[in-house]
Amino acid sequence: WFSGLSFPGLLSGMAVSQSVSIGAPAGAQEDIRGTVRMTECADPVAVVTEEKPAVAASASQRVSTLVKKTATQNFIPGCVTVCIGGIILVLYNTVGGVKDAFEAVSDVRDDVGVSFGAASTAFWAGTIPALVLWMTGVLKGTLKRKVVDVVYLTVLWASIGVLVHYFYELQEEVFGDGTDFLTILQKVIVDQFILNPFVAQPYFFCALRYRDVNYNCAALCETLRHPMNVAIVIAAQLVAVWCTWIPGTSLIYLMPTELQLILQNILCVFFSILLSMLSANSNGGADSVAAPTEEADQDLDEKKPGVP
Repeated sequence: WFSGLSFPGLLSGMAVSQSVSIGAPAGAQEDIRGTVRMTECADPVAVVTEEKPAVAASASQRVSTLVKKTATQNFIPGCVTVCIGGIILVLYNTVGGVKDAFEAVSDVRDDVGVSFGAASTAFWAGTIPALVLWMTGVLKGTLKRKVVDVVYLTVLWASIGVLVHYFYELQEEVFGDGTDFLTILQKVIVDQFILNPFVAQPYFFCALRYRDVNYNCAALCETLRHPMNVAIVIAAQLVAVWCTWIPGTSLIYLMPTELQLILQNILCVFFSILLSMLSANSNGGADSVAAPTEEADQDLDEKKPGVP
């Protein structure tokens, strides 16, 4: 459920751009064509930006188009991530040194408590992917904006680490720590079909949208005044998330509870970097990603009168 990144940027909030075209229904006499552009630094909920006649594509068409786009972009990163998770799981159960290393980290987790979840998730899921994409030129913007974004994403993922720490413990308390089929199935269902759609995705959407609009509360509220567009984006996110993270979380729940967050962080960093870099390349590279401007940096220093 951490593929917040599958909504371009949700996993680590990296600069990702997606654009798709929506064609007219069969038999239409006019050429109705809208462009959906979801970008970290542009407007992911301005779903229809151009229409020749004043006729919008249906919500089902828009959802279908976005689902196909995000699923395509998630395919390779998702497959690689699941394979890496499977390899780690096999090594953990067959190689003594790997198991000892995981258990040593688990001992630190037990000593530190929830702070370990916050710090490790912030570092692996937030800071590392952001810095890698910054160094490779995928993350765009001025120096000040990049620094602000990296700090913000680190804090965001620290909060996610706290949530996941307690969520995994709650799952163990309710369903036990077994690795049988029924136990894993129950945990995955709660994870992917309750926590993900009703907590994780809406939280990620609002948090990253806030960053996308230069940390402007008024602009975020304006976005949320268009619930249909928000729902379409989140629906597309969910399908892409499920394609990768239903098998991904199944692997995570095969690990002991104290090691689940560690494996989740390892998978998260690989998925974040792969998805963001492939998405940027598929959309024409650096030029296709709308970068924050100097004016956006000025907005970070002083807000307009009356804007929080």
